[in-house]
Amino acid sequence: MPEAEKPVAEKKESFWTTLPGILTGIAALTTAVTGLWVATGPHSTIKDSVVVSTAAPATVTTPQAGSSATPTASAPAAATPAAHTGVTVISRKGVTTHLAAATFHHNSTDDAIQLSSGQTIAFEKIKAIDFLSVDDNAHLVAVSVRLGSGATVAGSLGRDYAFQGESDLGPFSIFVSDARQIVFQ
Repeated sequence: MPEAEKPVAEKKESFWTTLPGILTGIAALTTAVTGLWVATGPHSTIKDSVVVSTAAPATVTTPQAGSSATPTASAPAAATPAAHTGVTVISRKGVTTHLAAATFHHNSTDDAIQLSSGQTIAFEKIKAIDFLSVDDNAHLVAVSVRLGSGATVAGSLGRDYAFQGESDLGPFSIFVSDARQIVFQ
């Protein structure tokens, strides 16, 4: 009696080479990248507020957590910004550095600052930036921005970014968290 033929074992395909496996891998990678972005980047928070006033100095207000208060702003009269000739940077340690305005820039937004609320303000509109408290947990520095029009805008900047420029001694760089004040001349 002939011996029954044994079936040939089929070669199993790896799960990761199937469509469900590929889709699972893409989903895992997307989740990991998104988690890394959330964990490391400065993002908009409820702490930011915008207060615009034509009177100087202005009072800065921040909505309390859990409140439904919405930041308010009144439009100041339009002012034509003059070209800056220089920038003075004062560190939290009290060191003053004078820079050429043409070389001064933010290492992320170039010739502007972007508050964590999403508001972007060009340097040409800014008279001074006062750096207030540093929130290490949120990686933010509270700022008060005085505009050339006399208005004041309050908000936060990412703590780990830097301002750079050229002084008469050479290249200069300062982290946002190390600055106390920047004045545009």
